[in-house]
Amino acid sequence: MLQPGHGSSLRQLPEAEEPLHERQRAQRPMFLLRQIRQDVQLREPTRPDASDPEEPRRLDAAELRCAQLRGLLRSLDPDLDIESALKEADGQRAEKEDTGSASHTPDESDEVTPHSYEWHEGSLSPECKSSAHENDGMGRMAMLSTHDSGYLGTSSGSQLLGEIDSVIHISDAAKQQHQQQQHQQQQHQHPTSHRKRLRRSSSSAGQGLAPTECLHLQSTYVAGRLMDAYFLLYNTSYPVLHEKTFRERVDAGRRQRPGHSPWRVVYQMVLAIGHWLSSSESEHLQSGYYSAARSSLSLQMLESGTIETVQAFLLMRNYLQKRDRTNTGYNFGGLAYRMALGLGLHREPPGSEDTLGHERRRQLFWTIYCFESGFNITTGRPPAMSQDFIDTRVPRNIDDKELPFKAPVLPSVDYPTTYSTIIAHAELAKIADAVYHEFLLAKTAGTKIEYRVAETLERDLDRWRQALPAYFVAPAAECPSWFRAPRAVVLWKEQNLRILLWRGSRLQHSYLPTKVDAEEKCLDVAMQTVHDIAAFCLALEGALHPGIIWYATYFLFQATLVLEGNYLTRAAQSEHDRAAWQHSVSKSRACLKALAPRSRPAKRCLEMLDRIHSQFHTCRSSIPIWADKPTSGLAARRTGL
Repeated sequence: MLQPGHGSSLRQLPEAEEPLHERQRAQRPMFLLRQIRQDVQLREPTRPDASDPEEPRRLDAAELRCAQLRGLLRSLDPDLDIESALKEADGQRAEKEDTGSASHTPDESDEVTPHSYEWHEGSLSPECKSSAHENDGMGRMAMLSTHDSGYLGTSSGSQLLGEIDSVIHISDAAKQQHQQQQHQQQQHQHPTSHRKRLRRSSSSAGQGLAPTECLHLQSTYVAGRLMDAYFLLYNTSYPVLHEKTFRERVDAGRRQRPGHSPWRVVYQMVLAIGHWLSSSESEHLQSGYYSAARSSLSLQMLESGTIETVQAFLLMRNYLQKRDRTNTGYNFGGLAYRMALGLGLHREPPGSEDTLGHERRRQLFWTIYCFESGFNITTGRPPAMSQDFIDTRVPRNIDDKELPFKAPVLPSVDYPTTYSTIIAHAELAKIADAVYHEFLLAKTAGTKIEYRVAETLERDLDRWRQALPAYFVAPAAECPSWFRAPRAVVLWKEQNLRILLWRGSRLQHSYLPTKVDAEEKCLDVAMQTVHDIAAFCLALEGALHPGIIWYATYFLFQATLVLEGNYLTRAAQSEHDRAAWQHSVSKSRACLKALAPRSRPAKRCLEMLDRIHSQFHTCRSSIPIWADKPTSGLAARRTGL
């Protein structure tokens, strides 16, 4: 197990050490099919020259090479019809070359209305890159257009951008910049460059295959490092897997099970997430672990219900959301949720027996619940679950690292464990669902949450924070290094929920005097969010990894948009308020600028903030920007509507 202080060393894993043979075995060996085709194209002359004495030798070498690849292919998948598969692969390649980028758009015969919300996200496979999707993790959050993004509701970040755009029209500048970028790309891109790049990567990947023993030793070492990264940096926030059980299965060789099994998907997704968390963005773009997991999926997985299948879908769901495949991940989350209900994870097990196996069901269910709750608020989509039919208890803070599944549940401990974060997440998700329910009801009715209702929900959040164990609020020096990031994300989520609550509330109480109005409460929380995230990233810069950077960027950008929107729609501001706004926005920009070299989402969010400021100064020089729409968007809050 890696020690917490060694997280940064994980990012130094050389790309060449990636377990190639594992990826080949798991990808329904399409890699070898491509290699056979490449060898035929590259080694066999188009017009054999009978006068060349080296010609027979080259042909013999090509035939031997193809025979070796076919033999290896049959050992990996004895049931594969090689000739049919080659024809199918050639047909797919020809279709892609003919259609080009059109393969990612709806059929021309389809009638697509302006608000159809259709989306085409494409694959994350390294050899299937799409210019429309840059795999930057949350690209749509920093974009105005909802084209090809699916439905995004009023609680999403795009709504905040839309409100700002209604005032200063940043979409016009964004369109011009996008057109310029497209024009530059077209000028510098040769029509056949993508095809040649694919052929080069396919050809070079298969040359000089190492002996099986060397590959096994190499992949075992790398896989061990990636599993360490997964359990240290991911599972401590979302305990989808039990570490001891998982590692025992790996050691027992269960990763060698048939390709189309839930275990194969789980295993490859652990490696994919571990690689994502321990690599740079450019390195991870070339990773094949997710592709291997995706290739191991089959409809047979839906024909039986198992905990492993739920875990597989759940890992794919969260990974895809982080990699800007929001809707694809949303669908996998739906599969995980429905299968969990089919397995009865939402109900307490009957009988008096209480083992770690029962506790694992609780941990898994509440992880699903937290994913669903957070995702719905992030995208503004309606909830699919309700607490009314759930009686599964929230997990307990136990230390079960060395215990088997059948062991009785131990008493809770008073220090951070793998389950400390999900416990806090679960209790917060219950309140979040209540807040979101009121938010959606008000939006549907064309109004805002009553101030007195918002006060009640705020008290629930206050009680939640007061009930947190001491290690959630202890100084960083007194907190275990591995726990600092998980606890920070929980606290940022609570602040983001408060922003949503007061952003969607009436300005004041209907009939009682109000000391602090909803707008002021919202701004205070937004400024505190900016301060907390910036301070965290500055203090722990060396320990930041892509997972925590993703959350920091998301919550920081949303809080900053709230501040920007309020400033743009205020008719007048005191000098003190203006100075506080400038300080917070400057701090946010400095934090995003520090994260930008390691995160494309942070870079795009920073660019959007710069665009807002540039457009704001342009508009301010011509007209008073708050005069046109005094009750629209964020400005409506000042009238209490």
